[in-house]
Amino acid sequence: MRWQDAQVWLPTLLFSDHVLFPQCVIKVRMDEAAYRPALEPLHDDAMMVNVFWVARVDRSDREEIRVSPIGTISKLIPSRTRERATPGGTEEIVLQGLFKVRCEGLRETHRRLESRFRILKENLNASEDHWMPLLEELKTWLQILAFHLGPPATLTGSRTREEMPEVMINRLCMELPFPPATKQDLLELPDPYLRGRALCRLLEKTVRELAEEPPASPDGWVQ
Repeated sequence: MRWQDAQVWLPTLLFSDHVLFPQCVIKVRMDEAAYRPALEPLHDDAMMVNVFWVARVDRSDREEIRVSPIGTISKLIPSRTRERATPGGTEEIVLQGLFKVRCEGLRETHRRLESRFRILKENLNASEDHWMPLLEELKTWLQILAFHLGPPATLTGSRTREEMPEVMINRLCMELPFPPATKQDLLELPDPYLRGRALCRLLEKTVRELAEEPPASPDGWVQ
């Protein structure tokens, strides 16, 4: 039996403001009261954690939380230099995304949320002839956004020589200031190439809206 087919249950985090993508690193501040039951005790080595996005739906009598079935398995990277969170305070955690996963079950054990999951393999077989025009189009839209929004958009769109195209696209989807629901839609697409095509269309829509009526702040992106 392959490991990804085993009935493994992992500690699980639910975020409403963040969407973690494969091969990407994210830093998140968590309330101490939520952090300790969910993830401690920490091990010396990186700990495996599933991360899912939750939508908060306001009802007339209560707030409802809907867990997305598609998320990311990640490594929780302990920092030996960080200060421990004080009671009632917050603590920053670092997550390294690995693979996209589908949630196949949730349970609560000893105040810790756990999920059973299946790894979803993404197709990375797009040829260089496909990647190069896509990357050039992304670069163009990011340059136009930098003209409208200033340096932050340029910094977010930077790419190191070592960064593979699929990693860059995932990182852009995660870091650009789109609403979390939009980022979740991008994560659920079958592969990074299709994700990049969808990202281009979102950036194009954003540019057109900025050209018509500049938003009050750089956070006012595609809704």
